[in-house]
Amino acid sequence: MVYMVAHRRGGILINPMIKLAIISIVLFTVACTSRADNAIKCAKNAIGSNSLVSVDQEQQRFFIQKTQAALETLNPLIIKVQACLDRHDWKDKWSLSVFSDKKLAGYKDEPNIILFHKNDEWSKGYLAEYDASSKTITLNPLTNPKEIKISK
Repeated sequence: MVYMVAHRRGGILINPMIKLAIISIVLFTVACTSRADNAIKCAKNAIGSNSLVSVDQEQQRFFIQKTQAALETLNPLIIKVQACLDRHDWKDKWSLSVFSDKKLAGYKDEPNIILFHKNDEWSKGYLAEYDASSKTITLNPLTNPKEIKISK
């Protein structure tokens, strides 16, 4: 049995403008999906594997470890992460928690964190927090809070 396929001149398969439009739509869709999927990866890379402890996808929060936290060191990091998330659902919704030790990085009510409440180790080790919605860095959020509004 022989199958024959007939093409009409100007038909949908031959028309270069329609082909270009279809290819453009497919490439745009793939690029947008890849960009969204890569945004969190980009943010993780901006933070760096030595500092990143964990990411809470549901609460859109990065937990990181730094020996100290200051505006001069956090602001450039925040700008890099925000650039990664500018076209992502997390834009202006994400947050960052900075701890002095990886073992302390987490929410205060997590079972593995509760034991660090003794002698206020967890609260003293919570060095800083950034909230993208308010664009505010809070240094020492639990011991001696100092809020700093940043422009970007």
